[in-house]
Amino acid sequence: MKVALIIFSPNFFGGGNKFASELISCLIENDIDIAICSMELPIKNRSYNEFFNVKNWFVPKVKWNIGKLYKIMINQKIILKKLIKKFKPDIIIGADTEPSVMTGIKIKKILYVHFPTEIKAYAHSLFHEIYRSIYWWQHYKALKELDAIVCNSEYTKNITYLLWGNVQSDKDKYIVIYPCVNINKFIKKVEREPNKICYVGRLDKNKGIDYVLEAFKNIKCEIPDIKLSIVGGVKGSVYAEKYYPELLSKIKNINDIEIKIDVPDEVIVNTLLRSRCMLSYNPGEHFGIVPIEAMAAGCPPIVADGGGQRETVIHGETGFLAKTPKDLIIYTKKLLIDEELFKNMSEKARIHAAKFDKKEFCKKWIQLIQNIVEK
Repeated sequence: MKVALIIFSPNFFGGGNKFASELISCLIENDIDIAICSMELPIKNRSYNEFFNVKNWFVPKVKWNIGKLYKIMINQKIILKKLIKKFKPDIIIGADTEPSVMTGIKIKKILYVHFPTEIKAYAHSLFHEIYRSIYWWQHYKALKELDAIVCNSEYTKNITYLLWGNVQSDKDKYIVIYPCVNINKFIKKVEREPNKICYVGRLDKNKGIDYVLEAFKNIKCEIPDIKLSIVGGVKGSVYAEKYYPELLSKIKNINDIEIKIDVPDEVIVNTLLRSRCMLSYNPGEHFGIVPIEAMAAGCPPIVADGGGQRETVIHGETGFLAKTPKDLIIYTKKLLIDEELFKNMSEKARIHAAKFDKKEFCKKWIQLIQNIVEK
């Protein structure tokens, strides 16, 4: 069997590319040939390692740049057609791209929804809406042609169907397959630092890093030797690149904060293994792979009580769901001070994270691909 994956760019660390990297690993393990349609080739230390295991890459030599949505749709559609002609895939999976790229392609198609296009932040004016009108025509046309729409959480699935249900009304085509965590990566002995907390994820202001900083400064008044490690991606995200200088200025005069950006997966794993707890605050998080990685590392996550996080974190058992930013302070103090609470929660977190192990993820994806190809 041959599978074509479409991604925007492999060169940033985030949920979409993390999913694509794990799917690549599963396909290779099942002896499935892969080709990738992308805007650029992977770059060392900016891409997940799994991308380098794929030999067949199709990228544009010349890039038409007429606005992000059209840039994706036009460039990737041209390259996808070349991929189809040369590679002849049995099925196409939009792993981290827009559905419009696949409009009119008469091959079985699956779209993975990290979050629906309509919810992403775009400027809105009469000019913008007229400008995007052709794009939306292609976008909704593509939705009708899809064989399956795979969402990363029930939260995302409900929002996606609300937005797309009038165009693609077949509820059976909307499927939830949770992203996975390779639990084996976190099974190693690393000495945990008693008063170290961390934030891991894209350095986007919308992820609630400012709330984490405020919690850290507040707790430091009572626990002076507390340390904060901020680890995440910047390159490839417009919002992160814009926010990063602002973040640096905010932490400039605060002691015991380290920041590492665009790091390989091993650094993230070690950060979570060394930390007492992981903090973030984004009530609209569509899924959130980091809380699961934190649980796999025995590092209880303290995250916002909202979005897909409600499906992954068991409040008071495997981590905490914060209803307000101030709750970050309360729950972090508990985990730093109460050793028995930390040990019990850390153990339960590891057990719970196993439900999101890669084996179940692979099983569901391979079965779905085979079912659609064989129809």
